[in-house]
Amino acid sequence: MGVAIVTGAANGIGKAVAERLQHDGFDVAGIDIEPINTAGVAAFTADVADITGHDALVGRIEDEVGQVA
Repeated sequence: MGVAIVTGAANGIGKAVAERLQHDGFDVAGIDIEPINTAGVAAFTADVADITGHDALVGRIEDEVGQVA
């Protein structure tokens, strides 16, 4: 299906969204400042409030998970 990026993927709504997207066939890249412990979700530790690192983060995701549309 493609790559889905989910912020706040460590817990709560973000974790539920990551799990659902994975269930629906997406490759999921989860981003959070806390550890992500969801099987099958590629975990990236980052603070998305810091916009200076967004381009590098997306580059890492594309290298490790796949092309982001």
